[in-house]
Amino acid sequence: MQKVIWVHDDAPEAHKEVLHASMQSLVEDEGFLSQSEEILENYDPLIGEPLQDRIDAMLDMSPDTLDWVRTFLLDHYDVDVNRL
Repeated sequence: MQKVIWVHDDAPEAHKEVLHASMQSLVEDEGFLSQSEEILENYDPLIGEPLQDRIDAMLDMSPDTLDWVRTFLLDHYDVDVNRL
């Protein structure tokens, strides 16, 4: 999951509904799906509950996993996330 459209919680509900309906239409469009394979890198587009489930899982990392990511970024890319 790497291309997500984030919407502020305080966005007008009507606008959120229009965006959701537009995305639903887009992911059902065979032309879009066939033309977007390279850009989406063969990931299936997600919206609604399946997307929220993935986001929740991504944000619910164990302390051990977070420590591993911090160490990996520091050791391999000289990125200290504590300084960001």
